[in-house]
Amino acid sequence: MVDSFSLRHTTLQSADSLLEISLTTHNSKSLSTLVYLVKNRNKKEERILIGGRYNKKIPINKELWKEPGDYKIEFIPYAIVKRSDRANKTGMYEQEFNDKKFTYHLTVLPEEKSKIELSNRLAMLIGVLITLLITAIILFIKYRNKRKFLEAKRNEELAKNRLESIRSQLNPHFIFNALSSIQNLLNTHENDKANAYLTKFSRLTRSILDDSSKEMITIDDEVKLLEDYLQMEQMRFGFQYNISFDENIDRHNAQIPPMLLQPLIENAVKHGSITKKQKGEIEVSLSKINNDLVLSVTDNGDGFDSGLNYSGHGLSLTKNRISLLNTIYNATPLLFNIESGKNGSVAKITLKNWLL
Repeated sequence: MVDSFSLRHTTLQSADSLLEISLTTHNSKSLSTLVYLVKNRNKKEERILIGGRYNKKIPINKELWKEPGDYKIEFIPYAIVKRSDRANKTGMYEQEFNDKKFTYHLTVLPEEKSKIELSNRLAMLIGVLITLLITAIILFIKYRNKRKFLEAKRNEELAKNRLESIRSQLNPHFIFNALSSIQNLLNTHENDKANAYLTKFSRLTRSILDDSSKEMITIDDEVKLLEDYLQMEQMRFGFQYNISFDENIDRHNAQIPPMLLQPLIENAVKHGSITKKQKGEIEVSLSKINNDLVLSVTDNGDGFDSGLNYSGHGLSLTKNRISLLNTIYNATPLLFNIESGKNGSVAKITLKNWLL
């Protein structure tokens, strides 16, 4: 098989079925042509006379060029000329006219090696393209993940800022209600109760201020805060209360957001204890269901319309706060539900997968 051909160069495969190359020279009586096959071996040329003189047709058998490599076929004009030698003796001598030489190039390729090299080059090209594609995909995924991470980080920071704003609103709301309670006790001349209330209020305020910079506090600390708050309100309204724990909860190590239950207890006092007085009952329970932490506040009051989108300021802040907490802790979301009827109300916050 001839891979390429020109007037001065032919390329063949070594395994080609071509067995012989035949050349024809046009000689005259006074001028003939010598034909040499030149092999290039180890960067050295080996010249073989393969025809010429008076032979017009010159066959070149495959045995001469079966090995892969670069060959040259040189056509050198040749004549017998009359000239004098160094001893000034005149005679007839052979002379090659190398300046008139014509060279034809023959390249023999190793067929299998050629195919292997082509396959290797193709495989290398495909490998490079696949590597570039994979690199582009990885860079795109990294870029997209980085954007998502930065966006999530911004959203988390925004949620934390808004959450801090809500927490800062809860504290004045609680303080305002407590001061109103102290004022009512003073107006009714219950000075001893007012002094006891003020003592608990100062301790509770100190605890709230200490926890104001914390994202989480232990359940035990939260319960202590609730105890002080319930005792303060009990002085005013005379209701009964109870706080119960699931024994499977590690109250000294498990943590929750601070002041999470206080607005619910405030709502229970407002809608349960005011009308019932000493017959009012508030039950606070912390239970573990599977891996969920369930916080509930139950009262036996007259209830309220829970469909009015939580008209109480404390419940409204709690709803917004839980929504923001879910933005930050989306793997452990918080669920808020409140049900109310003629026999009382139940407010419940479920912290999903909180106790893993």
